[in-house]
Amino acid sequence: MLAAVTRSPGEMVVEDVSGPGRARAGHVIVRPERVGICGSDFHLFSGDVGALSGTRDFYPRIQGHEVSAIVEDPGDSGKTSGERVAIWPLLPCGDCYPCRIGRPNVCPAFRLVGVHLDGGLAERLEVPAGLVFGVGDLDPDSACFVEPTSVAVHALVRGRLRPGEQVVMFGAGPIGLATLVAAVHGGARVLSVDPVASRRDLAKRLGAEVVAWGSQAELTELAREWTGGEGPPLIVETSGEAGVLAGAGQGGRLPGKGNRRDRFELRDGRGFRRGDKPGRGQPLGHSPAVLAPFPAGPRGRGVRIRDEPAAGRHEDRRDRELSQLTRP
Repeated sequence: MLAAVTRSPGEMVVEDVSGPGRARAGHVIVRPERVGICGSDFHLFSGDVGALSGTRDFYPRIQGHEVSAIVEDPGDSGKTSGERVAIWPLLPCGDCYPCRIGRPNVCPAFRLVGVHLDGGLAERLEVPAGLVFGVGDLDPDSACFVEPTSVAVHALVRGRLRPGEQVVMFGAGPIGLATLVAAVHGGARVLSVDPVASRRDLAKRLGAEVVAWGSQAELTELAREWTGGEGPPLIVETSGEAGVLAGAGQGGRLPGKGNRRDRFELRDGRGFRRGDKPGRGQPLGHSPAVLAPFPAGPRGRGVRIRDEPAAGRHEDRRDRELSQLTRP
């Protein structure tokens, strides 16, 4: 079968590779239809593997972890041949402390389809049956966004979003916009912060009450004024800039989704590293949750987002696809 293989940093070739035969016990073979490109895909392609979590086995690799596909061989899974599915790509070890307490998304030895295991940029893909979720009549473009959307839903679940709360959201890229729509759908009022004007305009159209950009002092003052002087009870960080979290109100919650490697410290002296904060990754339970119908947009079930790329940020070199969010 044909596959796009990342042989080494900066080298991707389309070539014939050996494909799966019949589905093994407990597995499903699917035919990928759409594959989203994530920031972590660019990290892997460019060789910036220090930004990636999990086991350290990367090359050669067939990338692609945001996948919509058609079941080709359901094996003994109970799935139906021809059914459209989304893939939840995380395989935790199952034995460590995070796994034992139900936090497999922060397993230190997890493997991710398309990062540590071969993924969706191939004509056929075999995955464990437990990672496959039927999406009904959802279109393939929207179905491949189920995985990143589950990140957004998980951030709000971990942040304990309450209806009517005022939420400051840093970053209006794909994850930030997905989190924005989920928060608005959950009854929140949102202040969206991003340096790119087109993203701020899009955030406004998707339901942000206020959109803004400025210096840290200006944004802090704006957030405090917007919240009546108390500071926001919930900040969601999707930009990768850890310093923005210091703007939370006393007792505020800080689920972060940005990709960072640095340590950051809050004004009360508490220090966090990437992965310490509540919110990294996405648990299994949220992938089917994001399939619930969302108010129809221009494509029927879902909202299609196109955003202009932000200069100098490789994560933004693709069309933005946002769909199928649900109340957390």
